[in-house]
Amino acid sequence: MITGEGMTDSQTAGGKLCSVVASQCKLQRIPVALLSGGLSCGSSGEVARLLETFDYAVSTSCGQVTLEAMMRDAPRDLRFAAANLLRAWKLGEAS
Repeated sequence: MITGEGMTDSQTAGGKLCSVVASQCKLQRIPVALLSGGLSCGSSGEVARLLETFDYAVSTSCGQVTLEAMMRDAPRDLRFAAANLLRAWKLGEAS
């Protein structure tokens, strides 16, 4: 399952829709990937919680600093992140 949100932060695992989707998928043993506009993991506890919730998580942003630039480049960056996720998936299948 691929899910996503605009900004992943400490609130994500506490009930945002993408974490609800992830928890339901985990009950069915379905791997869950998160594509997020931004990942904000301030503490090691937040990182651990993110990795407990999702099997794969990545920011689709390619280094833009301003919201305007992120929104302008979002289609390109999302295509890149999705293609990169599929490449990782193929690597997993090959092993």
